[in-house]
Formats: sequence, C-alpha cells, structure tokens
Amino acid sequence: LEIGNYACCHKSGPLHNDSKIKSVQIEANLTKIGNAAFQECILLETINIPSTVTEIGAGAFSTCESLESIEIPSGVTTIDGEALRADRAAFGGCTALKTITIPASVTFIGGYAFASSGLETITFEPRTLVYDEDGNLTNGLDMSQYAAFENCKSLKELILPEGLTKIGNCFAKGCSALTKLSLPSTLSVLDGSQHFMSTALTEVIGLENTQLTYLSDSMFRGIKTWKPEVLRLPNTCTTLYGY
Repeated sequence: LEIGNYACCHKSGPLHNDSKIKSVQIEANLTKIGNAAFQECILLETINIPSTVTEIGAGAFSTCESLESIEIPSGVTTIDGEALRADRAAFGGCTALKTITIPASVTFIGGYAFASSGLETITFEPRTLVYDEDGNLTNGLDMSQYAAFENCKSLKELILPEGLTKIGNCFAKGCSALTKLSLPSTLSVLDGSQHFMSTALTEVIGLENTQLTYLSDSMFRGIKTWKPEVLRLPNTCTTLYGY
C-alpha cells in the first residue's frame, strides 16, 4: 500500500491547493509515501506515519511550512531526494520543523533532504554496525547526494553518527549558526566540495579519526571562526585540495 506521487497539494495532485489540510492520519500497512505526496501542503501541522512505512519519497513534505513535528518510524530505510533538485527535498523548506530524530534503520538520505528547514536539533539514533566477512560495512548511512542540510540557519551543532560513510556536495553549506561539528570514524567519502562552507564553526571533532583519503576543494571555505592551532588529518589522507 502506497500514497502515490503528487497525491496532495501539488499542481498535479487531486487535492491541489486544498489549503484546509492541517492534520493527516495514515492507516497501518502503508509502506511508502510517494514523491511530492504532500508537497506545498502549507497548513499541514501534524502527520502520523505508521510503523510499516519503509520509504519516504523525494519531496514528500517539501515546503510544508507549518509542519511542526514528525516521527520517522524505526522501519524507514530511505528518505529520498534528487541531486540538484531542491524541489525534491523530502523535508526541505519545512520552516516550522525544529527537531527530528533519524532512526538507525535509515541507510540513505537523499539530496536537499532537510535543506532550508527550521531545524535546530538533529538526533541520529545509534546503530549497531554490521560487517560482512570481508570487513565491509553493510548497514552504513549514505548521504552522498547534494546539500542534505544546506541553509539550515538555526542549526547549532551537527553530531554525525557512527555508520555514516558518505556525505555530499554542499552538505551543510550556509548553516550560519553551526558552531560544532563531530565527524564519525566510519566517514570515508566526501563527494564534491563546499561541505561546510559559510558556517560559524568553532569546533570540529573527529576529523583525524575518519577514513577520508582526501579533503576536497573548499570544504571549510568562508569560515572565519574556526582557527585551529594544529589541524590533525586522518592517517588515510593522501591528497589535499585547496580549501
């Protein structure tokens, strides 16, 4: 059972511009909330997502400006998005959304997922890491698409979880209140550049313990507040681009 793409409050949906929707109760047995299902549902304040849901589609709640809280069930594995498509942000532009918890079951968070939202606090539930016989992490978190937290201007700290392996271009760019960043030891890939550009970082924890092989162009560009006396790099790092 799925809520289909563009189901409500989108120019292509059957309930386009129905601004009366403030609350949604979803029946059990639903497995997927489709792409842009509630996009631009600007008066939506609350929605319950049943525990049977495993996938939240790209743009599912994009620009739901009144959405104040949402609980992501522990069975969700995918919060989808599209690179270079801000209108496909799962929770992008949810300016009333102040806090969210990401379950340990989530293995993929797509492009612009929470960009330009009102988030002040992001909590990642700890996960038990599982490795195959070759030592490869099998339940890691991939956030390698574009700009997952870009322009979250109320976000003050970002404690990224063990199990996160990849982050994407402009990951937290423009988070102008962000002062504290903690990187996990499992982080091995930085796609693109400008990951933490134009933030207010004063503290970066764990960089030296990551598995990064290079630091990409402009990773920390535009930060005037972070002035480490000693920059400790991971032992795996073999390449430095200008940053």
